[in-house]
Amino acid sequence: MTTAIVTGGSRGIGRAIVSALAEKGVSVTFTYRSGVEEAEALQKQLKKQGRTADAVSLDVTDQEACREFINAFYKANGAPDILVNNAGVTDDSLLFAMKKGQWDKVIDTDLNGIFNMTQTTVFHMMKARKGRIINIASISGLNGIKGQCNYSAAKGAVIGFTKALAKEASPMGIAVNAIAPVGVETEMTAAISKEALEEMLREVPMKRLCTPEEVANVAAYLALESPLYLTGTSIVLDGGLGSL
Repeated sequence: MTTAIVTGGSRGIGRAIVSALAEKGVSVTFTYRSGVEEAEALQKQLKKQGRTADAVSLDVTDQEACREFINAFYKANGAPDILVNNAGVTDDSLLFAMKKGQWDKVIDTDLNGIFNMTQTTVFHMMKARKGRIINIASISGLNGIKGQCNYSAAKGAVIGFTKALAKEASPMGIAVNAIAPVGVETEMTAAISKEALEEMLREVPMKRLCTPEEVANVAAYLALESPLYLTGTSIVLDGGLGSL
């Protein structure tokens, strides 16, 4: 059976990805940091649909904990077929007012977390000579967004990370890609003011946010259907904005 690890899978984009993969018969293990109630609710929902998913409490900023989790997964299941690095946070502020803790929080989760999860995982995938790695980036990492110097820096680095790792892993039969959506309808964007949301959508031809399910559909395609030759790229979901 195809196996997948999805980080930050209890809510938002991660929840939609877990559901999309489980519906296609993938054995999914998802991590969460604080949303235990959301994780349990997702498991109950999938059970009603005749699907199952394992939930594991994990802080992706803890390198040793990530290494132990992945090695335990490998011992029980072999190398995962799919890794989706989705866990992420925002903590917005104009740079002149940004506290060091705001910078560190976003970089540690959104960038260092991907390193912590991927380093050991790709090692096992290379031994198996197969695998798909999908990193959730953002249009913020392509265009930059005012008030998000920390988030834009992290997501831009994720895109560079994706391209570099694809060059290293492709000879071993591993595809590495990223998805870069514009704002997505999640708890993060729900906290944005009406004025900021209107500004965000002003240049988007579709005049709406991306849905978690739209991101999940692309993730499922990259995980299960895309040609292996499709690697090292970022698929942009921007409603026609034209980010590249």
